[in-house]
Amino acid sequence: FFIEWLCDRNLDPNFEDLPIDQLDNTLRWYYAEVRNSDGEYYSKSTFVGVRASINRHIRGHPYSKPFSLLESKEFPKSNTMFLAMLKKIKKEGCDKTKHHLPISEADLEILRNCGVFSTDCPKSLQRKVWFDITLNFARRGRENLRQLKFECFNFSQDENGCEYVEMAYNESTKNHQGDNLKDRDFECRPRMYASGGASCPISSLRKYLELRNPKTDHLFQRPKDSVQNGVWYNSAPIGERTLNDMMKVISKDAATTLTPPVHKNVHILVLSRVRNQLFLLQQPQDLNSRCYSCKIAIKFPL
Repeated sequence: FFIEWLCDRNLDPNFEDLPIDQLDNTLRWYYAEVRNSDGEYYSKSTFVGVRASINRHIRGHPYSKPFSLLESKEFPKSNTMFLAMLKKIKKEGCDKTKHHLPISEADLEILRNCGVFSTDCPKSLQRKVWFDITLNFARRGRENLRQLKFECFNFSQDENGCEYVEMAYNESTKNHQGDNLKDRDFECRPRMYASGGASCPISSLRKYLELRNPKTDHLFQRPKDSVQNGVWYNSAPIGERTLNDMMKVISKDAATTLTPPVHKNVHILVLSRVRNQLFLLQQPQDLNSRCYSCKIAIKFPL
């Protein structure tokens, strides 16, 4: 968001090296103007996340700035504007978080059985691993997904002998930045357990790691069109935009993979849009028609 905003105003996108006072003024301007794609205010949580992502960017490698945009006294103008915009957002009624309904086991079963998560080809195997990681570890944000490395997972067993995978290290997320938060505010180390069968996330992850390209440590690498020498992926990592659109592409393919039933009034489930929105669609009377009537929208979080 921030770099695009800078480019649109013919400002230097390399903001990491700006003097503190200039960065303070630039952020003040940005906080006052930033809007979503519809020109409306972001929700409170998204607006807070925007500032936190910029702060995480400049404090992380390779910039490693010693100051924090969230606390440092060097940013009085931008933080004053930030607080003023929070009040404005509240006044406009954009401070309430809308939670989605959890996905049901039936919906998950449809998704797993339609073929988009097959482990027999590079692209669908990667999609399944992406979905399993996102679902079990609540991975959010393009920059977080792209920073994942192949060595960031630990395979282990619990006291009952059940196999599971957990992240090899704790990290900040968009809602938990590591600034002025107590340990209880962080999610306890989440685990992804083996489930057995073809849809087992542990088996899929093991296979994916075995077939990755050893020339780079990025977890999400570009799938090869043809498989050779037991390596299914190129050394180049997947771009942030591709990762961000992953669910949208999966949804599109799931919709084309699911064949409408013969009976006119039977309903089918297909995935639509990014952010994992499940739509219950009614089959059209004309089977050659691509026009479906939307009946129910079921949303579920990742």
